[in-house]
Parts: sequence; C-alpha cells; structure tokens
Amino acid sequence: DFEDDLFGEGDIISRSDFPESWLWLTEQLTERPNRICVAEPYEITVMKDFFIDLRVPYSVVKNEQVEIRAILYNYADEDIYVRVELLYNPAFCSASTEGRRYQEQFPIKALSSRAVPFVIVPLQQGLHDIEVKASVRGELASDGVRKKLKV
Repeated sequence: DFEDDLFGEGDIISRSDFPESWLWLTEQLTERPNRICVAEPYEITVMKDFFIDLRVPYSVVKNEQVEIRAILYNYADEDIYVRVELLYNPAFCSASTEGRRYQEQFPIKALSSRAVPFVIVPLQQGLHDIEVKASVRGELASDGVRKKLKV
C-alpha cells in the first residue's frame, strides 16, 4: 500500500530557519609562545537528494488570492514517487481543512524538479505560518518547510 511506504506528518521535521550565511568567529585559545596548532579548515558542501524550496512572497493582501509554490527537487539518480501536503492553518482559506490536509501524489524524474502550486486566501492580518511537507515512497527521504507569510 502506498500510504504504508510514506512517513507520517509527525515523522517529518520542518525546516524554518534559513540564515543568509553562517558566520564563524575566530577565538584566540592562548597567548603563550607555544600556541596550539590547528590545521586549515576544509570546505564541504552538504546536500540532500530530495528537498523542498517553498517560494513565499514577502507580503500579501488580506482576502486576495495568492499562489504559493513548492519546488520539489530530486537530485537522486533514479525516479521517485512523492506525496506532498499543504498543512492546515485557520488564518488561510485553502484546499486544506482542519480535518484533512490537501495532498498530491506524483512522480519526479531523476535529477529534476517539479513545481507544485498551492492557492490560498489570507483571512487574518499578521505573520502566519505556511507549511508544506513531502515524503518519497519506499525510501527514507522526506522534507518539510515552514515559512512566515506577512498579511
């Protein structure tokens, strides 16, 4: 069964901190003449085979329909089958309801991406969370992204 091969919503941890850069501060360990010797740092690039890039505008107008895009990336060498969900938030009118999240299921070719549009209507002013989660069938791959939307 397809549902048995996917993570549940509670099993997917959503990322919500997206710093522009990471800063490292240099600390002096000792002022003695026989200082500690430390090798030059290595630069490494870390990347997931499957992840979501949630495209959210800086701000939107209350009661005005807006499209939020989730771009799902498959950097694996094989095709995958994905379920993506828009989580419910009462601050928005959307296809998700309190009792049932809106979800789509579809394949993504190897080394490609797919855009998934979600149409919402903001109902309340303020900063509100938009959250999208996705999991890959038959694999231990999933991702979740939560971003703030200014209404």
